[in-house]
Amino acid sequence: MATDQYLKLLLIRHGQSMGNRVGRMEGQTSSALTALGCQQARRLRQHLYQCSEVPSCCYTSPLLRTVQTAAMFCAPAPDGNGSMPPIVRDANLQEIHPGILQGLTWAEAMVCHPALCQQLCTQLTLVPIPGAESPQAARQRAETWFATCLGRHGAGETVWAVSHAGFLQHLVAVVLGCDRTWQITIPHTAVFEFWLAGSGDPDVDGLNPERWKIKQFNIVP
Repeated sequence: MATDQYLKLLLIRHGQSMGNRVGRMEGQTSSALTALGCQQARRLRQHLYQCSEVPSCCYTSPLLRTVQTAAMFCAPAPDGNGSMPPIVRDANLQEIHPGILQGLTWAEAMVCHPALCQQLCTQLTLVPIPGAESPQAARQRAETWFATCLGRHGAGETVWAVSHAGFLQHLVAVVLGCDRTWQITIPHTAVFEFWLAGSGDPDVDGLNPERWKIKQFNIVP
């Protein structure tokens, strides 16, 4: 199939934030990028403009670390040439809320909530965290965002979306049509690139790999 028959969707994790640097469970709190995070974003920008078409839109979580990362991707070139995509903030792309653990390092959490942390470390079954967003709610957000994206964009377009490691696990599963969420270690500024040619006839095209292509999967430039 010709490349203009695909919607090219790139899912991207933000650069290192101040909270990441000290190991905080930031969740839906908002801290700025570190100097390293800015460097990571600039390096990824160069990679994106070498390997990807300029997108129709760059979606981002509204949290500061993702907004700053997206702004670096979409900043004008030094020579002022080239059109830059609009940046759209979407709350459905924000990180999963970790409830009472939000803002804590793991060491702090072990002191404040030792029994809960012990359960989280020893049980494979879901341990509810008071105040936290459930996996089902996060999955629903991912499904909503993806359906909205497909409703707004189509073949021949490129779309970037900047989000967070925890939420991206759900979003990747939704894009792949997977009925479960796999744990994936997603480094800062990692990229997942999917080419999608629409749903077609599910009985015929659902198993046709020409319609669905993984071009990059958790790649850091």
